[in-house]
Amino acid sequence: MKNKIVTHFYVKDAKKDRNGEAPIYLRITVNGERAEISTDRKINPEFWDKSSERVAGRSEPARVINASLNNLVGKVEKYFSNLDVKNEMISVDQIIAELKGKGFFIGQSFDIKKFLASRNSHKLE
Repeated sequence: MKNKIVTHFYVKDAKKDRNGEAPIYLRITVNGERAEISTDRKINPEFWDKSSERVAGRSEPARVINASLNNLVGKVEKYFSNLDVKNEMISVDQIIAELKGKGFFIGQSFDIKKFLASRNSHKLE
């Protein structure tokens, strides 16, 4: 089965804070199914380059934010590739769950409660 993924970064102007900064969001579309997730980064929308979907300029803050966005896309692509290897239909929810650390590892369910319980039991020994 052929899966397709598309990613886009954008600034959500409607959520500007008092300082005039707006959050940067990542929109992920997998097989036509779309979801958005905050990147936990904010910028002044004047500095956003819509065509490159990155912060304009070469200042230190611009480089740090752009590196963070590149890292995030790399994670998305890695998770997608790991899931795509199984040759099954992929859901955008699987990618979002991976990004939030609540998800699937190479297509298998991950139970955070079991992981934390096993981790805590090792600390007691």
